[in-house]
Amino acid sequence: MSQTQFCKFCVYPVNQDLIDPASGLPMEFDTQNDEPVCAHCLDLLKQTTVENLSLCSQNEMMDYLRCNKRVLYAYSGGLDSTAVLFHLQRACRAVGSELTLFTIETGVKGRVAKANIQNIVSHMDLTRNHFFLDIRNQVQTHPKIIEVVGTPKTTLEVYGYCDDQHLLPCGKTCNTMIDQAYGKFMAEQGFTELITGGDTPKKNPQNNFSIFWEKPSGLIIVRGAFGFGLSKSKNIQLIKKENLPWKNPDCGGYDTDCLIPGAYFYDEWCSKNGLVTIEDIVTSYPIILHYLAERVRFGVLNRERALAQITKLDVSSPASYQELHEIKARTKKE
Repeated sequence: MSQTQFCKFCVYPVNQDLIDPASGLPMEFDTQNDEPVCAHCLDLLKQTTVENLSLCSQNEMMDYLRCNKRVLYAYSGGLDSTAVLFHLQRACRAVGSELTLFTIETGVKGRVAKANIQNIVSHMDLTRNHFFLDIRNQVQTHPKIIEVVGTPKTTLEVYGYCDDQHLLPCGKTCNTMIDQAYGKFMAEQGFTELITGGDTPKKNPQNNFSIFWEKPSGLIIVRGAFGFGLSKSKNIQLIKKENLPWKNPDCGGYDTDCLIPGAYFYDEWCSKNGLVTIEDIVTSYPIILHYLAERVRFGVLNRERALAQITKLDVSSPASYQELHEIKARTKKE
């Protein structure tokens, strides 16, 4: 780890055969003052600074709220999602927008995450504005899901299959199911955009960074956390400062509302006796690098802390691990 060179501005490793998720080709690097800089950081530097981008994004967010008297928010119950909800409620009140929020019940949120959702929604007096969309037993027939699991399965069965095959569903598999649920609720409620807890900007059709992101599925997502200028440290401070009834569920996986990724990394960590190398990350789960690099690049995570996290997998607590496998066992019995 100490001999590995990394991008000067994010945490992408040099000379590790890392594949660029955007191009599907090997990650490209240039140099700046004799230090390596990845193509993604160079692209950002050519356009703007993080500070200017953050300011523009906050203006974008407030303009969006002023222009829409009804807004829809997907509340997962995680740390970032909760911080966005706090700021979003205040901003909606300031501009006179009506806030509707919903939570997708996937069946793999832990007990603590579910309690967080109930407690926060009640604390913010949003119970009448909050809906649950239960997709636990919804049969998934999308081609991207069938490509992974072979035959139509319920949402919970998809997660169970991935666990059996030691596949990480985060990314294409899970996003496909969630995006379909998003689209269904948006159509039912008459919304054309959806605010989420997204904490990094995305490229718009004009190739500029924006809080507005048209996904391949066609959904238009508003990246709420970046729109409010939030970061991981700011979100933690907010919970403490405002005395919000939110507890860390210790489910790991760089997430705070889903049991799956932390349990997956727990298995990986155990299989390697806790000795995970940068080569392991690049080969087996580069999603960690992409997650950390993007958030460091846009000021959401501290770079030094992220570098330390690369090979120190964020595993679930034993209690969260056990809870996930209890859910899986119940699903098989049913």
